[in-house]
Amino acid sequence: MGKFKIPRSLLHQLNECSSGGFLLFNFDEDGTPQVYMIADSDMHSLALVSHAEGYVDAAKSNHVQLASDSLKSSLEENEEEFPEDDWLDDLDE
Repeated sequence: MGKFKIPRSLLHQLNECSSGGFLLFNFDEDGTPQVYMIADSDMHSLALVSHAEGYVDAAKSNHVQLASDSLKSSLEENEEEFPEDDWLDDLDE
């Protein structure tokens, strides 16, 4: 049995529901990214790509902020559990 592909009829229906085209990202059953793009004109194609670039930039920025916040929170929790200067108290004795 061959790998699943999104049926052309569905892609054409998506295009009929759009006003100029669409850009679709998905993963196949092996986890390999796939991209489907239909644009009614070069102008629509450029607009879709530009919008996708903006979306990806925003998603990356959001991911970096979430990772940074998570790391900061984790470090703050560790500082509460293991204050970094406690081991120095033993040296004073």
